[in-house]
Amino acid sequence: MKNKKFVLKNIRNKKRNSYAKSTIKTLLKKINIYKKNNELNNDHIIKIQSYIDKKSNKNIINKNKASRIKSKIMKLKNNI
Repeated sequence: MKNKKFVLKNIRNKKRNSYAKSTIKTLLKKINIYKKNNELNNDHIIKIQSYIDKKSNKNIINKNKASRIKSKIMKLKNNI
């Protein structure tokens, strides 16, 4: 019974983590599209940075990866 619970928990966590990671990829793609169309503003940046921080605090993504992503976003913003 114990192993079954751990297996079910791992499956549940894997789904949650993969959803979060794919959402981050989607948000990054949207940021690039906004930049190409000159529609990138602080609201978009704040939204994705807060999402990344939340997932980093829950250890879904590594804190160093989160800081790399946020740095990449700020470079895009500053190059407008």
